[in-house]
Amino acid sequence: MRLQAEQYFAQSDLWSVFCQADPDRALRGLRARTETGDWDDRAWEGLLWAAQQKGEVPFQQELADALLQAPNAAVKPFLAAAVAWLQQRREVLWGSNQASRLRYFTLWDKLADLAYSDDEKDNVLEQSEQDLVNASVSAPAGSLASILYACLVASEPKQGCGLDRDLDPRFTRVADAKGNPGLLARVFLAQYLAYLDWIDPRWTAEKLLPRFAWAILMLPPFGRPALSATLVPLASSTRLRLHFCKLSRDKTSR
Repeated sequence: MRLQAEQYFAQSDLWSVFCQADPDRALRGLRARTETGDWDDRAWEGLLWAAQQKGEVPFQQELADALLQAPNAAVKPFLAAAVAWLQQRREVLWGSNQASRLRYFTLWDKLADLAYSDDEKDNVLEQSEQDLVNASVSAPAGSLASILYACLVASEPKQGCGLDRDLDPRFTRVADAKGNPGLLARVFLAQYLAYLDWIDPRWTAEKLLPRFAWAILMLPPFGRPALSATLVPLASSTRLRLHFCKLSRDKTSR
């Protein structure tokens, strides 16, 4: 198929319809173009958005392999779409066997290299706490943290069992990330602090709890100074107290 001749890329609406109607064919066309070094970011972005809802397991696995083979510089422009697809298709891609999980986490690592890169960490966000919570859900850095949390829950861990060998280093990478991406990732994790502590109190004590400025966070919102990227704010001081009351009172429920 000659996609260039048919001009699917020149008409974004038509390309979107095509991706949804025949994602396998769309992927074959894009992979053929990559052989000449042509990574059309808008075309890949359109396919990734369509792939959140369309495409059988073999297609999803082939798409994951294509992204793993892609240069980081090529993936960067459609990073948000790639992370959203990885998040939406976790159950299909993560699978039940070790090979599927290895592919999934290897792709998570690749996307994390971009989301938590040095060029993303320079500027401190000046946002309200609620804005930060909302941003942590939509930004790639927060979504990557959300993916790890979903994998953790799906593994049905027992109380005090600790993070497993796949998740521990990746949760640590998220918690240690610098600048804006690190802040947004920790904002997401902080919302599930009680559950994380129930599973691995050593990890939360080392990686999350020290980042709370207790004296500041116990103040009412109007009395707090601006939040810095080293803190882990929650949506409100009331919400913070509820989380830590839960931690100290009952670590046996999520």
